[in-house]
Amino acid sequence: MPLRSPVPRIRRAVTTAAAAAVLVAASGAAAPGAAAAARNLPPAVPGPLTTSPASTCQGQDILGAGDVTLYAKVTDPDDATLTAGFRVTRHDTGAVVAETSTLPAGSGTTAAFVLSRDLLLKAAAGGITRFDWKARAADSLHKSDWSPTCHFSFDPTRPRLPVISTPGPTAVGTPVTISVGAAATGDGVVPSRYQYMLSPDATVNGEVAADALGHASMTFTPPRATEILTVTGLSAGGNPGESATITISSTPPPPPPIPAEEDLSGDGVSDLLVVGGRGGVPSGLWLAAGSNDGRVAAAVNIGANGDGTGTGPASFDGATVLTGRFTGSGTQDVLSYHPATGSASIIKGNGTGAPLDPGSDTHYSLPPGTFRDANGHDPSQLVNAGHATGRFGPSDLLGISGSDTDGYRLNLYAAGDTVGTYRAPVALDITTPDGTADWNEWTIASVQIPTDPDRNYPVLFLWKKATGDLVLWNGISAEVDNSEVYADSYPIATGWHTGEDIDLHAADIDGDRVPDLWTVGTDGTVTAHLITDVTTGGPATVRQVTGTFGTTG
Repeated sequence: MPLRSPVPRIRRAVTTAAAAAVLVAASGAAAPGAAAAARNLPPAVPGPLTTSPASTCQGQDILGAGDVTLYAKVTDPDDATLTAGFRVTRHDTGAVVAETSTLPAGSGTTAAFVLSRDLLLKAAAGGITRFDWKARAADSLHKSDWSPTCHFSFDPTRPRLPVISTPGPTAVGTPVTISVGAAATGDGVVPSRYQYMLSPDATVNGEVAADALGHASMTFTPPRATEILTVTGLSAGGNPGESATITISSTPPPPPPIPAEEDLSGDGVSDLLVVGGRGGVPSGLWLAAGSNDGRVAAAVNIGANGDGTGTGPASFDGATVLTGRFTGSGTQDVLSYHPATGSASIIKGNGTGAPLDPGSDTHYSLPPGTFRDANGHDPSQLVNAGHATGRFGPSDLLGISGSDTDGYRLNLYAAGDTVGTYRAPVALDITTPDGTADWNEWTIASVQIPTDPDRNYPVLFLWKKATGDLVLWNGISAEVDNSEVYADSYPIATGWHTGEDIDLHAADIDGDRVPDLWTVGTDGTVTAHLITDVTTGGPATVRQVTGTFGTTG
């Protein structure tokens, strides 16, 4: 039989290697070198691209004369460690300003490339210049394509000194418009906008755009009589120039209307305030808004929260309640005094007629004995004395105290230096209208007819129930140190409500700057006694308006 030709060894070796390759291919696996190459994919094109200060890629943003940082997010499908490259060129010439390709960055991170202020100033050469920039990423084998080109403009300029026009007459609280422009000569460019600020009240500030010639105007309201206006020009990129200042002297506003006494609702009309817990009126402090003609609205309970002692509206039961500037503010406050205990509370008013809030910063407790006289007697009556002593600040008080043994006196309780404090009572050197010291026979009610925003001297009504004598003491002023008191006396009526059980509430009810009276009977009848023609010869003219005290809530 024929012999087979021998197979060369080298052929057999090649065949073996090829077979191995075929087997690998058939199994779906790659050869070791090919597998490594197949796994290493190129990085993605970087993005998003951003800058600091912020700008958009379109190039409409102008950045000021500072460092600019370029940011590009780089990613790689293989999560390989990358290097980021940036290229920055001038838009007009294409000249390379800065370039790098070696910034290390992990896949999924943002690479940052800082363009220093000095570099940009040199490249810009004194004018606003547009720059182009782009980025790409690289791994050990591949580079990504370049990103789309972004643009920003760099502003190396400084604006000229502003020139502020002197305004005409200005008034506090009234808007004023002031023009500003750029100096005609000097280094720098025409400002693109202006920043302004008033001092010392820095809350008035703003920024206005300028036209192509650097003209602008700003409108604001001067909050004080004297303000310094500071204006600073800004270039297109926000670079500030030197500041200019002028002094604005504004006419102060007219003094505010003197608030009506007894007005707790803030409408400028005196109100009627009645203590509940008696006469069919529920416990609390009931405010009936006045209307300038003697009539009153249905009352609301502004004492629903109590006087701060924790007993609710019943804390006013049995109290004498006064209105006045007891905290020294412009609003009418409430002082609640209990003759049975000698204790009192002051609650700061809110000027709205809403229920009073005896909170930690609106409530002041006056302990028993605050108004006690030298003989140990607390006053049986207490009224608001305004600024009878002539001092600014919280209202003084007048009151009647004493006993059959020690006698009865009209006392002055001068307000102390802090809210809720009073000096020791001073027994005033004055007799009752009938020339005796029978102060316990007289009922007093007071009101202030303001003639000055800061000082109010009291007007005192004195009524003797047994005889019906009604007298008015006007403009009371008292000396703390020598017990002297001064007042003009006017007889108002005789036989007035003789022997009746009524409460007196003094107020300027109709707003004519003449004191009037409300009386409240035990049956809830409310009568306004509108007084005119007050003379020392008396009697006065008294017109009555009668209604019923009603409550809501």
